[in-house]
Amino acid sequence: MKRLIELVGQIKWKTIILYIVTISLLFVIIATLLFGVLLLMDKYDDRYIEESEEIVGYQLVKRTSF
Repeated sequence: MKRLIELVGQIKWKTIILYIVTISLLFVIIATLLFGVLLLMDKYDDRYIEESEEIVGYQLVKRTSF
């Protein structure tokens, strides 16, 4: 336990804060990129057709009798 306290004492607080800030920024950047990729995947996902598109696809054709 003494050795751990000595090790923490040798590491400067500025270095620890720099590591924390760097890791936090990397996390934010990675999360933003992942969110953007998920939004793009959702935008171009055509497995599900919206109801408005289905209604346009089934337009009624007026038939005339001969």
